[in-house]
Amino acid sequence: MRVRPGKATSAAGQFAAIGREIRKLARATPKLGEVWERCCPANLRDRAVFEGVSRGTLRLRVPDDATRHELMMALRGGLERELIRGTAMSIRRVRVVVGESTSEPGLH
Repeated sequence: MRVRPGKATSAAGQFAAIGREIRKLARATPKLGEVWERCCPANLRDRAVFEGVSRGTLRLRVPDDATRHELMMALRGGLERELIRGTAMSIRRVRVVVGESTSEPGLH
């Protein structure tokens, strides 16, 4: 029976990938913030919190269902298209999550 050598357990590759993702987000985030400030209605802008981007999905957190409904209507009305087109990040969709956040409203 042949024993296969174990895989390298170094985290260097993972850290390098995380570093690339952080640099990519840092370049694209100011542009996303500008698009958000320009296109999003003021009443929603103050109640939504950006949580991040993962696998092409931009996550937004809102405090309640009423705000989620308003934001979903704005997204369907063209805000999602503006966010996707207006940034250098590869965003394919926007996901809105209901719940309290520890961050302040806006782009973080």
